[in-house]
Order: sequence, then C-alpha cells, then structure tokens
Amino acid sequence: MIRPGSLPAVVTLASALIAPVLVRPAAAQSADAIARWTAATVVHYHMVGVYDGPAVIAYREPAGQATVTDRVEIDLDWDIKASAIVGDPKIVNAASEVRELRNVDKSCPPPVPNGPYDHFDVKTIATSRGALELKGTRSFPSIRVVSGCQGVEEPRTIRAWEQDVVERMVVPSPLMLAAPAHSVPNLTVSEDKASFTIKGGDWTWTYTPTVVN
Repeated sequence: MIRPGSLPAVVTLASALIAPVLVRPAAAQSADAIARWTAATVVHYHMVGVYDGPAVIAYREPAGQATVTDRVEIDLDWDIKASAIVGDPKIVNAASEVRELRNVDKSCPPPVPNGPYDHFDVKTIATSRGALELKGTRSFPSIRVVSGCQGVEEPRTIRAWEQDVVERMVVPSPLMLAAPAHSVPNLTVSEDKASFTIKGGDWTWTYTPTVVN
C-alpha cells in the first residue's frame, strides 16, 4: 500500500507528471537526453537515501523520543521495461545519529539510552510488483525513561529490541533529469543534470542514473 505523502506516492505522482511536461516546447533542448533515456533498456542507479525526522527510540514507549538522521546508499542495475533488478544490489548503511532527546510529556526528563539506536539497517533489496522492497531492521537500545511526572515519577528501563522493517519504493524514471525547474512537486534536478532528488515525508532520496545498455 502506498500512503499519501510517502516517498512511493511522491515518486508515482512525479512519474505521472513528467511525460506531459517533457513535450512542452521549453523542453526541446533536452531532446537528445530524452532520446537517450528512452532508448535505454538497463540503467544503473546510485541511490542515496537520508532520513531526518522524529523517531521513538524506546521500543513501544513514547516516553523515549528523539530526532534522528540515518543514511543508506544503494547501487543497482534496473531493467526499465521489465521493472526488475539485474544482478545483485550493493548496500552501504551508515550509523544513525540521534539528537534532541525528549519525553512525550514535556514535564518529564528526557530518555537516557544505553547504546545506539539504528533507524533502518537495510539487509536485502528485491523487486515486488514492479517496485523495490527494502527489508531490514530497526534496533532499539536499552533505555531509561520516566513517566508520570505530573504526579509520582515512574522511572524504568525499556529492554533492547530489534524490529523487522520493510519499506517499498518506486524506481523513478531517469527522464526526471530532463524535467524543467519547478515542474514536478518535490523534485530537484542538479545543475549538471546528472542527478535528481525527491523528498517524501522525512526521507530524501538522490538518484544518479547512468545508461548500462
């Protein structure tokens, strides 16, 4: 299921909008690039995903919250017509960074983690119904939290936990590189037309496509 405001929803909307945009006269300068991408059968994507937003870092305990930054890099070859991965993807995960620790109740002290929190450690990537399915884990540390601060404080320690996570995302067309500025919502194309960035929710993905054949 693709949720409104999610990255898959944003990419799907952008893909739908890109075709009519490219036939405008202003896009004539990009005719060669459009022809090259249209003729491609397999495209290599270097993808960098950055999460920057709120997260509950105590497993199932809203008393432990923070702002989290996470990053993953993916390299894969994509068969455009078959909407399928060619070969084995390469995945590089970065350690999550946690800041602005806070309690859901502003009168309570912030949580005290005893170890690192990892927002999304991607383990495998597969094709599912023409989209990418990223499977991985979210690791919660043992963490001390306090609740009930309006009366008697109730400090306790939440155990560490590892949770399975699945994220699904559409692979955007490389024709995004030819989109005129401000023509597609949440899309930014680099000045050298080598990469484009799409923001959906708290995730921002940058794609650098190159023709394989």
